[in-house]
This record gives sequence, structure tokens and C-alpha cells, in this order.
Amino acid sequence: MLTGAVLLVLAGMSLFLRVFFSFDQVIAEEWVKFSGVDAYWHMRIIDNLVRNFPNLIHFDPYNIFPGGEFLDKIHFFDWFLAGLIKLLTLGAPSERAIDLISAYFPAALGALTVIPVYFLGKHFSSRWGGLIAAALIAVMPGEFLGRSLLGFTDHHIAEALLSATAMLFLALALKKSPGQLTFRRLQARELRPVLGPLLYAVLAGVMLGIYIITWQGALLFLFIIFVFFLVQFLSDLYRDRPSDYLSITGVLMFLAAGLIAAPFSAALQNLLIFAAALVLGAATVITRFITARRLKPRLFPLSLGAMGAVSLAVFYLVDPDRLIFVLRMFTIFVPTSTSAATTLEMQGLFFPGGAFSTAIAWGNFNTGLIVFPLALVLLGYRFIKQGQPGPGLMIVWSLVILAATLGQRRFAYYLAVNVAVLAGYVSWEVIRLLALRRSPGPPPVGRRRQAAPKPGSAANPVLLSLSLLLVLGVVFAPNVPQAIDEARREHFGPPDAWQKALLWMRDNTPEPFPDAEFYYRLNNTPDQGFSYPDTAYGVSAWWDYGYWITRIARRIPSANPSQSPRPIKKVAALFLSQDETAAAAMMQTLGSAYVVLDYKPSSTIFWAILMWGEKPEREFYDYFYTQQGNSYIPERLYFYPAYYRTLAARLYNFDGRAVTSQQPVVVSYEDRVSAAGVPFKKFISEQAFSSYYEAQSYIDRQPAGSYRIVGNNPYISPVALPQLDRFKLVYSSEETVSQASFTVPEVKIFAFD
Repeated sequence: MLTGAVLLVLAGMSLFLRVFFSFDQVIAEEWVKFSGVDAYWHMRIIDNLVRNFPNLIHFDPYNIFPGGEFLDKIHFFDWFLAGLIKLLTLGAPSERAIDLISAYFPAALGALTVIPVYFLGKHFSSRWGGLIAAALIAVMPGEFLGRSLLGFTDHHIAEALLSATAMLFLALALKKSPGQLTFRRLQARELRPVLGPLLYAVLAGVMLGIYIITWQGALLFLFIIFVFFLVQFLSDLYRDRPSDYLSITGVLMFLAAGLIAAPFSAALQNLLIFAAALVLGAATVITRFITARRLKPRLFPLSLGAMGAVSLAVFYLVDPDRLIFVLRMFTIFVPTSTSAATTLEMQGLFFPGGAFSTAIAWGNFNTGLIVFPLALVLLGYRFIKQGQPGPGLMIVWSLVILAATLGQRRFAYYLAVNVAVLAGYVSWEVIRLLALRRSPGPPPVGRRRQAAPKPGSAANPVLLSLSLLLVLGVVFAPNVPQAIDEARREHFGPPDAWQKALLWMRDNTPEPFPDAEFYYRLNNTPDQGFSYPDTAYGVSAWWDYGYWITRIARRIPSANPSQSPRPIKKVAALFLSQDETAAAAMMQTLGSAYVVLDYKPSSTIFWAILMWGEKPEREFYDYFYTQQGNSYIPERLYFYPAYYRTLAARLYNFDGRAVTSQQPVVVSYEDRVSAAGVPFKKFISEQAFSSYYEAQSYIDRQPAGSYRIVGNNPYISPVALPQLDRFKLVYSSEETVSQASFTVPEVKIFAFD
């Protein structure tokens, strides 16, 4: 009863943290602002799903223009949330009710995660260890907190909750099954001793199946569980222990998961799930053969390796493209795509931006970053010494998730569960060593003693209190101020300027379809491609804002965060266009009638546009280095004329107006190569002129040397720019930003004629 009350308090504390401090940023009288761009993709689906429940849209013409986007069936998160909305509103939800319930949903899931984390901590240590783990996950900052805050309506927190629950049931299934769950007992129908492990195995499979239909990348946990079973098979074989329980538990779990996932998952994914079950069955046959023949245990991995090699060869001969697709799934550990280079959450945990730093890791786990490896060492020793499946499961699970997080920092929301559980485990070991002492056993036979104590552990109240304070002070307390500070910060929601601009667009631009109700239409997958009406058009903005445009403005973006490369490259080419003729041609190719810009495409994310547009940075701007001692410092940033001629700069920086040459600068420099072989420009001098003509005349008179005409302010062009006749500024936000000593509207909308 007391433990339940403490858990309830911890869950309430977790919910309070996720709602209270960010409430004013998310919920306002006139709107609800969701956090993270992907939340708006989910909200678009939920809008349609609530209207057509339980039917899910399979093709969305609102996602990208032209072409639309196909949706898979992996949407349990959206389906469950839509069903909850229907239930709570008695089947008649308003837009406001949909937004409010959806905003609270991730915070509620984050609070519920306290429960499986407690039971995992209890399973691997004790009730105290479980409570410490639950308390830690309730306040852990970083990705886990950020993805479960009020308004972060994305499936990530559901992934953490479902995967943790699946692993809990698997751990419980394995706890008593080694000596009880055997084929002999199943054949003899001795159900009583095996019923518990079988039930937990099925529950683990059910949770794994639901997890699989929640996230496309759920094969990550299929891989973790599969690797664990193989490791445990080998461990039991070396210790000459029966391994029937592994085969029965694993096959039952994978079959249950496969049956749930089969109607929704792709055929290849279903094949991998059932193949995993088949391999575990084969592993039992191999181990029995090795044991019966008294062969060396190393034949087990050799046999499985040979089977795997043959299977891969056959797979390659039958369908090489699908095999390559499967192998590419492992790139989550080392992402190398353009998206990875330009997406913050896909950067490495210790190498954000390519430079080593512990700031991100410490921001996610705080002192857990120190406790985590210590716990792995202790569990590793325990596993090597005893070979029990529980520690083996936690070690494999933690190491694989750690590898994924090292490759992409976003997976820290998974690793948070492991860090919390293992911190609880270490904390319990500290408490046990400092505050608990073994009580004496019963007296010898024949010796009279009243109320003889049972053997066990007795606590010294003073030492127990001190050890609890020590553990909570080291493991728990440092996370609280950090978590509160993070909860107060805005997490990638649309600024007011964007919210108002897109609501203006919704009310003041033509509907792309015959009527506004088309937004709720249930579109099935078109056989011959979707036929847009003549009234349809696109809205060109950088891909980061695509889902905002779809859900808030209910217009069709030219690109979105699905990161489909072709549309993004087209928008990049549009923004980098060097004249109006090229820009107009690209607008017609995209079918766009409007361009929406804030300050970022011409400044802070201009480098990303260059990367997608496959253009070198040094064509548009460059850093010039000055010597300080024995090193060179990138002290001066200059913009070349090509930068000012880009459509992004001409529209946002100059509103498409004609611009005369102002304050051109001639910079002289030397081309150098660093000791590492990297070329750079050494700054020599600069000289300002009143016109581009004077600057060019000055360069022409120089007998030798390297000179360039540049600008040192992105809002003052050193070159003349003609007026853009086909682009008209139709909206400027009231909200402003300061850019290079200028105050400019934060968001601008241009109509294309």
C-alpha cells in the first residue's frame, strides 16, 4: 500500500513537471502550440482520424505538392489517441478539445513510464532500488523529458513506455522459467509451474507487437531481444544448463508480437519477426545436439554463423534490394545521410557538430552518466559469475541502446530508462553495503531462545537515513533544477509570428481544394496517382516548416520534415536561384503560389540549404583568418555577391525590391593551406567604396594579389539587385527580430504571379 502511494506521488510529480512549467508556452486562449515539428504531422493525422474513426487515411494530398504522400499502417499512437479523444468527448470533439487532449497525452505517457521503471528496478535490485529508479525517471532531463512535455505529441514517449513494459514482462518471464519451463513439462501438461512464465512471455509479445505498430524503426528492439537470446543460449551451454526455457519464451514472445504486427507491418518486417522465432527454435536443436554429443560449446556460434551466412546468400540471390534495405537499418548507429548532417537530433551524443563534448550527454543524464557504466560493470560481473538471464538481458539491452544513442542523440529517450534502472540498482547496492547488516540465524538445536529472529537483513536507522540522503543527493537531486529549467524552455514549437502568419494564410489565401472540408476527407491509396484540381497549389518554405503549413494553414507545402530528398532539393534550388527567370521556372516546377520565409534560410540555416542544393559555401560566403601567435583565427565573415543574388536573400532581406550597390568592400587575402591540408584565406586588408563600380575599378588597377568584392552585412548589398516583378510581399508579421543591426519582421509571405 505504501509503495503504491509513493508511486502515485512520483507519477503525479512527473506529470506536474511536464505540464506546469510549459503550460503558458503551449496553451493559450486562441490556440494550442505543439512542440516539435513532427507533432504537427501527428495532429494532421489525428484531425482526419477523429472524423473518420477508426479508419486511417492511407494517402494525404496535403503533405507535399505536387504528389502527396503515402502513409503506412504503423500508427497505433495516433489511433489510440484518436480513440481516447472520441471517448472523452462522447464522440463529438471540437477542434479545441482535440488540441487540448492531444497536448496532455505525451505528459500522461511520461508519467505512466514511472510504473514499468519501478518494477524493472525492483526486479534487478529491490523495492528500494525500484523506487529510486522511478523517482529518477520522473525528473530525468534531456530527451526523455523533452519528448514527454505538454504539447510534444509524438510517438517517442510511447515507444519508451511500450518498450520498457515489453522488457519488464520478458524479464519476469525469465525470472522463474530456467528451472520450470521445459518441453517435458509442456508435454506432460504440468501447467501450474509453467503458467506464470508462459503468461509473461505472451504479455511481453503483446507489448512488443504494439510497440512494432507504433514506430517504423521498432526492429531495433527485435534485434536487442534476439541478440540477448543468442548470448544466453551460449552462456547456458557453457554452464551445461538446459535452455528449453529460452526457446519456449522467445518463440512464444515473437509469435505473439508477429500476430499483432502482421496486419499492419510490411511483409519484410513480418518475415524478420517470424524468422527470429524460427532461429530460436533452431538454436534449441543445435544446443541439444552439442550437449548430447558432448561437443565444444564454440560450435554453437559457428553453427549459427554458418546458418546466417547461407541465409544471407540466399536472401541476396532472391531479393538483393530488400537485403540492402535490411542492412541499412543498422545505419541508425552511424548515420551518414544529408539529413543526419543537417538535423540536430541525429547528431552524435558526444560529437554534436563534429566536435567532442560531454555537454549533451550530461544534459540528458547528469550524474547518471557516471553511475551507468559502474552499474554495467557490476551487472557484468554478476552475469559472468552466475550466468542468470536477468543481468544478461539488461546488459545487452543497455549496450545496444547506448550504441544507438552514441550515433544519434535522440535515442537518449530510450537510454533514460536504462540509466534510471541501473542507477536504482547501484543505489540499492550502496544502501545495502552502508546501512544493512546480516541478522544472525536461528540458534543451534537444543538451545532455548524465545522469538528467535529469522536470518535476513537488519537496518541501522541512522545509517539507512544517511545512505538514503547520500544516494538521493548524488543520483536524484541534481536532476531536479535541470529538469525544471528545461521544462520552462520552449521546445521547437512555432513562434507566435509563425502561428499568426499561417492562420492568416488559412483565412486569406484560396482553398487548394473545392472546399475546406476536403481536409477531413478519407483518401485511399490512388492506383494511378492523385489527380489534383486546377485550384491546387503549393507553398514553398524550407522543409522544417512543412508540417506547420499543412496543419495550421491547411495548405500544401513543397517540402516537409519527412525528408524526402527530391522536394527538399527543389526548394533548395529555388532559394539559391540567382535570377528571377530561374526562380520563376522553379516555382512553376514546384507548382507554388506562395513563398514563406523567416530569417533563418538567409542566415542560420543557409549552410543547410547549400548542402541540400549541393553548392559549396565558399561560393556564397567565407571566413577570412587572421594570425594570432602561431595560429590562425576565423575572425571575419564576408558575403560574396552570389549570396545577395539568392532568392532567399532578395525576398527576406530586401522584400524583392530593387537595391542599389551600397558599402561594397574589397578584401585582399592570401590563399593558404593548414598543416592538416585544409585550404583557408588569410586576411590582409579591407577597403570600403561607395559603389560596386569603384570597387571593381580599384581591383582592376592592382598589379598583383588576390582581391574580392564582398559585403559584411547580409542586409546591405554590395551589388545592385533588380526588382523581382513576379514576387509580391503580401504579409509581414508584427513580431520582429534583430538581424545584423536591423529590425525586421520575423515572418514574411510572398505571392507569386
